[in-house]
Amino acid sequence: MINKDKIKEEAQSILKKFQKSLEKIELKEKKHEKEQSQFREEGQGLDFDPEFRIALFANAPETDGDFLVSDKKSW
Repeated sequence: MINKDKIKEEAQSILKKFQKSLEKIELKEKKHEKEQSQFREEGQGLDFDPEFRIALFANAPETDGDFLVSDKKSW
């Protein structure tokens, strides 16, 4: 029969060794410090293509003037 205490001790030993090896790794930049905001920075944008807008509105199932009408989870 398998000894549960022995397995538990071995697992804890493995985790402690893994933790010590992770502490030795040096990170160049901590990701959570860089991303303090949940929003991305706005850029200049790309050139506007009027043909794309025409095709987009032509393919849309429902529009309202200059807006596309869509439903959540309608797929």
